[in-house]
Amino acid sequence: MVLKQNGTLVLVTVQIISGMASVHTFKGGSDYPPPFADVVGIAELASLDVYALFNLNCTVKGNFGDKLRLTTMVPLAFVALVLVSRGTYVAVKGTQFIGEGSSGGLKYVLMLLFFLIPTVATTVCQTFAVR
Repeated sequence: MVLKQNGTLVLVTVQIISGMASVHTFKGGSDYPPPFADVVGIAELASLDVYALFNLNCTVKGNFGDKLRLTTMVPLAFVALVLVSRGTYVAVKGTQFIGEGSSGGLKYVLMLLFFLIPTVATTVCQTFAVR
């Protein structure tokens, strides 16, 4: 259990570090020096950024606004889908929304959001120019 928690903390920290590098470069800053840039490049695999992983900037016509909408709205739509499906299940079966011994899928939604928050925050921070 401790290894799982430490792994989660390391993954989120790596996501934040890779996000800081991309925001810094996006805002006109210089790239990191070669040894650190290589480590950050490897760390970007853990960022869970769909645009960066699948290089959608080259394959899909769109701008930064499209990336911002995709990055922020897809997790919200996923949460809404889980809540609506669980609500429908509760209405049909007549059970509780969160029953004893069952989180109704909310546990997994929160875990997914925990891993997606750094990517969403990075994209939102790229929106605002710092002068």
